[in-house]
Amino acid sequence: MIRFSFGFYLAFTFSHVAKAQFYECSRLQYYACYEPEISLKPDSVIKEKWKFELSTRVEASSLPLYFLSDRRNPMPGKFNEELLLKWISPENLFRWSFRFEDRSDLLVYPDSIAELNFDLSKLSARTEIKIRKHRTSAHFELSTESAKFRKLSVQTTADGNTQKVPQSAFLSPGIVRCQSGISYNSKNGNRLEIGVPAMRLAWIRLREIYDLNKTDEIMGIKREQSYDFEGGISLNSELGFPESKKWKFEHRAWFFYPFHEEGQAEARMENRISFKLQENLKASLSNRYNYDQNRWPPGMWITEISLCWEQSK
Repeated sequence: MIRFSFGFYLAFTFSHVAKAQFYECSRLQYYACYEPEISLKPDSVIKEKWKFELSTRVEASSLPLYFLSDRRNPMPGKFNEELLLKWISPENLFRWSFRFEDRSDLLVYPDSIAELNFDLSKLSARTEIKIRKHRTSAHFELSTESAKFRKLSVQTTADGNTQKVPQSAFLSPGIVRCQSGISYNSKNGNRLEIGVPAMRLAWIRLREIYDLNKTDEIMGIKREQSYDFEGGISLNSELGFPESKKWKFEHRAWFFYPFHEEGQAEARMENRISFKLQENLKASLSNRYNYDQNRWPPGMWITEISLCWEQSK
């Protein structure tokens, strides 16, 4: 395309597609210009490419407290890993993301023996469609949760012998969650979303866990049931308040309330204060709350000190 434009107060631009554009000029200034524009393909359109983001996160919790604790008692050590992949369309209209989270809790004894206390891996896929001229978006998310290894506990039999009994294993239980709803994103990155409807499907693959633990119900799944399906409402919030370049306060909360009266309600909440040590390394003090109807007491608060390494591209 070759374009020439001349003007006095108003400049007219003509092209081979017979399109005219008007430019206003100052009354006190004579306006004249020569503006060539050459392209090899007359009707070519420059398309904006999709963006790709990759972020990783590795966190070790409670380990710094080991040297301050009683050496005769076991000290918990927790390791969290997270991998996040994002594909973002031009103008940020569509978002596809895949997230993998892994958590392993160990009990470290004074004689350097470590025992697995908690094990959970989560894989989730999410799609977001932005509503134009608003900061809201519609989303759909599908996730699955399961343990990776067998968790064993030592029990004493009636004849005085000890035996190792599995408490959980791979896909025992296995949980699939699905939700769709509306989310709101503020300028500073805070997010609030409501999932209606939200569904949860849970099952036990290793059926002998019921006999070994002498129980008829595990995590709300009864022995005679092959699976447990519940529908409900979920609420998720993520807030961040950077106090300075070094300090930051974060709040995350997630709630699930079932429609059925006998359903299993869940709640998780975390408040975290972090201090940036280096570009990718920070120290954090976090306070977490976890609600589970299958234990007593159902609500539990945990305070942890952790070191976290983050990297994003």
